[in-house]
Amino acid sequence: ENVLKYFIEGGANLKNISIKSYGLNNPINGNPQALENNRVEIYFKVDTADTNTQKSVLELINKIGTKAP
Repeated sequence: ENVLKYFIEGGANLKNISIKSYGLNNPINGNPQALENNRVEIYFKVDTADTNTQKSVLELINKIGTKAP
């Protein structure tokens, strides 16, 4: 939820976002308390012919990346 809020506050359009949590159900470390299990994996799917959307996604990534804690 925090990641979704972060993207929306950064200017992302809600209709272009879906979010799923896998930390508890798909841990990458056998220790349930391991920090790497508390993670966010982000994938962007953009039509390669749509250069305006590609540019928009890259600008958003750069904008959000500079505000990340």
